[in-house]
Amino acid sequence: MIYIGKKLRSLRKEKGMTLKEVAGEEFTKGYLSQIELGKVTPSFKVLTHLAAQLKVDLAHLIGTDNQLDYQLARLETLFAAKKYKGVLIDSQQISTDWQSPVGVKVKLLQAKALFYLNRLSECSRLLQQLITIDRDWISPCKLEAFAFGGLALFGQQCYVKAIEIYEQGIAFAEAKGIKQPLTLSKMYLNKATAWQNLEQYETAIIEYNQTLAYARHHQIMETVLDVFIRLGYCHFKKENLEQAKEYLEKGLQLNRILELELPQAEALLLLSLVYFAENNYQLAEEYGDQAHKLLTGLSRTEPLSKNSLLEALVILTKIYLATDRHRQAKKTLQNLITQAEKSTDLPPVTAKNIAHLCMAMGKHQAANLFFARIVNLATELKK
Repeated sequence: MIYIGKKLRSLRKEKGMTLKEVAGEEFTKGYLSQIELGKVTPSFKVLTHLAAQLKVDLAHLIGTDNQLDYQLARLETLFAAKKYKGVLIDSQQISTDWQSPVGVKVKLLQAKALFYLNRLSECSRLLQQLITIDRDWISPCKLEAFAFGGLALFGQQCYVKAIEIYEQGIAFAEAKGIKQPLTLSKMYLNKATAWQNLEQYETAIIEYNQTLAYARHHQIMETVLDVFIRLGYCHFKKENLEQAKEYLEKGLQLNRILELELPQAEALLLLSLVYFAENNYQLAEEYGDQAHKLLTGLSRTEPLSKNSLLEALVILTKIYLATDRHRQAKKTLQNLITQAEKSTDLPPVTAKNIAHLCMAMGKHQAANLFFARIVNLATELKK
């Protein structure tokens, strides 16, 4: 809220008041200084106090006579700053019809904040309410509700329901003539990935090719890159290894322009898996090492890379075992176990791979722990 800070400073100077005088007994002059510099977003309560201290109308201070406009702008500022708990707290203080334009935007911000706080069930329920509203002015917000609704279901591993939501959202966009290619390309991509996660690889390949055509038409090259990598994965799972390599190499070639680290690491990791399946352990290790180095760096700042890092350690352990380097295998497996024990969202397939490696190397106690985690994950999914 840089505008508020500048306006506050201008009015204070105009009135000949010090920071301490405007702050009064309730706030410190340091806090007021932070507001003036645009480093702090004041709440509506704080602004009401400051307006009273300056003896001006609140509308004059905030530049609008609409309290809701300011409160919505504050929520958007908090969300942009990733202060998701703040979004939820402040949104409770806004009194408006939730089916009004401002109300819908507030609810959408609440849902997105819940998503990033990993409160996915609450997020899904809120977005479902927004999706049911049928008014012309809601179209852009409604499409975003479909997009995040699919992501929330995805996060709960409800892939069939996620596919349904994405299909409804895409059909809605077509019916309303909504032109948001970036949002729609992600919806196409995630729908295909849901089929992939259901292990329906043939259907996933068809969906990915449709996504590829859409992304190329709209020149959304990051989506094109993602599709190449995921097509590589699907062909790998179908044991079409040459096609898998072809798509993964296309991805690496495109990424020479885009220079995105996480897709680069994922492509390298998949190539390691492909070459391991071909018993080409030299190339498998080469690509696995490159992926591991990239993912180790990314895992410090990019949460999505952590499970891929575990998969890199899995394949490297397998390579060391296959090439009779048991000391390196033992060291890498111990690193893998340590990293996996810290994970709060360990995928069942990764847990299974780790458990089998532990069994192969005589770590039966550790194996039992990971088998138990698989059972616990299955129980949670049923709930």
